[in-house]
Amino acid sequence: MVNVKFREPLDKEIYNKIRNLHEIRWTRLLNPVLPVLARANCEIPFLTNEDMMKWIEETGSEYWEGAVYYE
Repeated sequence: MVNVKFREPLDKEIYNKIRNLHEIRWTRLLNPVLPVLARANCEIPFLTNEDMMKWIEETGSEYWEGAVYYE
């Protein structure tokens, strides 16, 4: 299995070339819905839900504040 992601829809010609490779059994093409561009040197405050819950408990924050802080 190969998972390839692009910010813009894949060109049909390129997609067809990939589909026609003899090693490929089937493909699925999903166009980007909401492509998110990463900012340079962007750091996120939580990696998991558990991390966010710990931060909420430690800071006495509300759940919505954790969500806003993450965004």
